[in-house]
Amino acid sequence: MLCAIIPKYNVDINKLSNRVIGAAIETDKIIGPGLLESAYEECLCHEFSLRSLSFERHKPLPVVYKGKTLDCGYRLDIFAFRHLNGKQKNNLGLALSASPR
Repeated sequence: MLCAIIPKYNVDINKLSNRVIGAAIETDKIIGPGLLESAYEECLCHEFSLRSLSFERHKPLPVVYKGKTLDCGYRLDIFAFRHLNGKQKNNLGLALSASPR
């Protein structure tokens, strides 16, 4: 699963991650065990939408080897948030799972 929250300004990462984790817990409480991963993905992304959390799905995850970016066929199922740190220009994110294509 791939979801990303893309804030327009710096936000408290702890508050943002709590919102993402809360959405995941709520989804799990409602649908319970036994469904296919694709069903959980749809429900979780719907929950993110209900909570006004922007997201991306199935984002490619390249591998960097000796300075070269390689496409090894990995993807993030849900990318939970992207936080741009103005001072260090780093992207911080939370991937809920990564799997080969």
